[in-house]
Amino acid sequence: MPAHTTYSTWRLLLRSLEPSSSSIVYCFIFGCSITGLHILSLSLDFGTFLPSLLDGEWAAAYTNQIVQPIEAFLHNQTMSRIVLIVMWGLLGFAVFSLLEYIVELVRDVRDSEHNIRVVEQAVITHPMRQGVLLRMLWRMVIAMIFIALLVLAQPLFKKLLAVDYQLFVSEPTMHIILQIGGAILIWSFCAHVALVLIRLYLFRTRLGNDLLF
Repeated sequence: MPAHTTYSTWRLLLRSLEPSSSSIVYCFIFGCSITGLHILSLSLDFGTFLPSLLDGEWAAAYTNQIVQPIEAFLHNQTMSRIVLIVMWGLLGFAVFSLLEYIVELVRDVRDSEHNIRVVEQAVITHPMRQGVLLRMLWRMVIAMIFIALLVLAQPLFKKLLAVDYQLFVSEPTMHIILQIGGAILIWSFCAHVALVLIRLYLFRTRLGNDLLF
């Protein structure tokens, strides 16, 4: 039985590192979305898209149909207030979730410490106490790894965003298009790494269930 449990644990751990068909699609959509939104943001700053290629009616149509409506939407006071309220709401929800998690963690630790038995003058702690402490340590390690990777990846993120800028300062050659395609793949890989860390973060509490994706 212990051998089977060990095998199952390693099997689930290795499974959390493998991409599935759905996670590949989601990560690729994430990469395309990041690149598309950044290109859209740059087009708002430049007032057009592909200025070296699209001119005349194409440039006017893009400016009138895309740039101007988005700028009007962003500069609308009512929408700005709604976006601000939503952002503050998300921030408040994140803080509340963090506080709730800390309170539940402290409560679980205290319950595991007080849930003891005394047998022949020997104190026997609850079997789940070790699991609670191990889960807390595991999640702290995964969180520290995530923060470290996020800090170390900042130069990579800046380099990936700089690739999109070439569409506005030079002609869109095949080399630039391939670079943008490569940037999308790297964004997708970064999303997969984040997904793996989420799986590992939930690994201890979802040991008997299917992991994400």
